[in-house]
Amino acid sequence: MLDAMWKRRSVRVFEDEALSVEDVKMIHELIEEAKNHKGPFGHQVDFFLKDGTKFDGQKMGTYGTVKHPQMIVGGFTEEEFDGFVDYGYLLEELILKITKLEVGSLWVEGHFDPSNLGVEDVEGKIVPALCPIGYPKGKELKKRQFHINPKKEQRKDMRELAFVGKKLKPMNESDLYHDHIRAVQIAPSGSNKQPWRFVVMNNEIHVFLERTKGYGASLPKDIQAIDIGIALRHLTFSLEEHKVFYEVMRKEAPVDLENTSYVCTVKIEK
Repeated sequence: MLDAMWKRRSVRVFEDEALSVEDVKMIHELIEEAKNHKGPFGHQVDFFLKDGTKFDGQKMGTYGTVKHPQMIVGGFTEEEFDGFVDYGYLLEELILKITKLEVGSLWVEGHFDPSNLGVEDVEGKIVPALCPIGYPKGKELKKRQFHINPKKEQRKDMRELAFVGKKLKPMNESDLYHDHIRAVQIAPSGSNKQPWRFVVMNNEIHVFLERTKGYGASLPKDIQAIDIGIALRHLTFSLEEHKVFYEVMRKEAPVDLENTSYVCTVKIEK
């Protein structure tokens, strides 16, 4: 899955070309499989796949217009913090598998009316984010270089995202688990805010949310918890690909990281 993470990009302009019958069939199969999965906090997502062509040129959620989306992938989840974390975790897992089909995608957070999407409402649940998908306009999904240029890629520097020990030393390339957290640096997030922060202490990676001031005022509460779920799936996929065993748990926050809220801990088996 690492290759898919490094190939995935936010695609805002798609080819005006329907997805192949084979790709649609495969995506349906991936969605049915994903419905049976649970996120780290035990929630499942009622995923759906719908026609996206009617949204061509329309403003969607937190983004501007999206051109020629062929289909829409979304789902229903509980409107609560942990439900949103699991939603981001499970939808990003699904999107990365779709990326392996050379199909592009875009994360869009917002308030979405099920009736406008052609799906029946699910009592007690909402659709807090969607992913328009299709073939990228005029170019294939090319794999990034591992050592990305944060400014060029519009990504926060690793030294802003991750810290080591109680003294919160900014992480560098020689630090333990650096490469796994690097897989999060390239993850998508709502309006590219990248609100995740990490503190590594011994064999534990503590995950924090730094809420973006003023962001999401008109969106569901705790919408950035979705971004934490996306980040967690990138981190855990990286661990899994390197055959590193881990457990996601909650404990008392081990350190006070300014302007953040503790979310969870990824404990690495020694």
